[in-house]
Amino acid sequence: MLLFEVRNLGYTVRTKPIYLPQRGIEGNFYKIDPHLVNIWGKTRGDFGIHFDANAPGSAGCVVIRNKPAWEAFQQMMKNYELAGLKTVPLIVEYQR
Repeated sequence: MLLFEVRNLGYTVRTKPIYLPQRGIEGNFYKIDPHLVNIWGKTRGDFGIHFDANAPGSAGCVVIRNKPAWEAFQQMMKNYELAGLKTVPLIVEYQR
């Protein structure tokens, strides 16, 4: 039941990355939509999936710390893009 409820929130990840030079990202960034979310009365946005570059941690993004895992993730997203997918579903679960 929880997965069904979470999927209805409509989170997706874009398969085509954008390059962001910001410290902590400094490379490909896979944008998570919707752009803005309101959870428990707090609105945040600009989330994505990126490699955990030279500033450890994140301000809310999903980061991948292991370089081989990051390369595998990027290849998987490239394969999805080549198959014609612009986005893939993302299951998000918030915990207090």
